Amino acid sequence: MTPSRIAIVLLVLAAGVLAWPKPEEGRVRAVVESAVSDFAAGRFRACTQALAEEFVDASTNPRIDKPLLVAAFRQLRFGGDDRTKGLFCRFVDGQPFEIELDEGERPSHAIALFSVEFVEIHPKASYIDPDAPVIWAIEVEAVLRRGEDGAWRFWRSSHRTLSGERPYR
Repeated sequence: MTPSRIAIVLLVLAAGVLAWPKPEEGRVRAVVESAVSDFAAGRFRACTQALAEEFVDASTNPRIDKPLLVAAFRQLRFGGDDRTKGLFCRFVDGQPFEIELDEGERPSHAIALFSVEFVEIHPKASYIDPDAPVIWAIEVEAVLRRGEDGAWRFWRSSHRTLSGERPYR
């Protein structure tokens, strides 16, 4: 192999190593993905285990803490007062899903930026129409912290509406 080919191979390998996600980034991404899929499936115990006890969302006034968010999750997923409609949550296709870790060998904070959309469904639906109209789409910026047990949990968040309107006000 010629020196120029060796140099090209080394550059390709180096680029691959630099672009490869860090293990902690994968763990944070998995927490976010699990929380969204657990909400969509109505698994609130699993979904809320991803929230730190001191969780706060600062997007609204008053701020939303963990107990209030759990109640809101239930209402959003299983319907408003009449219980005939619920919302399904999914990631917005084509929107960024970025994870940024703090510096250091063992990061303790991460910022996740992602977008989700809510579509209306019957609370007991087993099939989600991929063409169902989007009721509300939001961009979320979440700060996750690693707990003493090593698990990543949502600690702070804020969101902004991309389209639609927040249901069940």
